[in-house]
Order: sequence, then structure tokens, then C-alpha cells
Amino acid sequence: MYLNPENKKGVELAFINGYLLDEKHTLIESKGRKMVKSVEFLNLKNIPEKEIIRIVKYALQVDLNTKK
Repeated sequence: MYLNPENKKGVELAFINGYLLDEKHTLIESKGRKMVKSVEFLNLKNIPEKEIIRIVKYALQVDLNTKK
């Protein structure tokens, strides 16, 4: 997982192994990439904190399960 500043547009929260995340998290998108999925934020006021926390927890769980 990493933050990618997108010039003056905003910031992208990206998941390196995003392809392992299922589509039930509708905020994340691949943008044509094969492995990485991300969520883009254009304004701090519009960040759905509870949903982001849920996605991050889910991504961490997926990551832990793939390293076993």
C-alpha cells in the first residue's frame, strides 16, 4: 500500500496487490493496471473514513493470508 500524490488533482491510495482484492470494495479501481488497484481523493472533506479503514483492514488481511 502506498500514497501517490497526483500533481494538483489529489492523492491516490494504492494497493500493490490490489488484484487480490475482490470487487465488493467499489471504491477501489484498477485504472487498467494488472496488479495495482487504488482509490483517488480530490478533497479531504470527501474521504469516506469508515470505508477506507474497512478496505485497509481487508487488504492487510488478504496480504497476511497470501504470505502463509
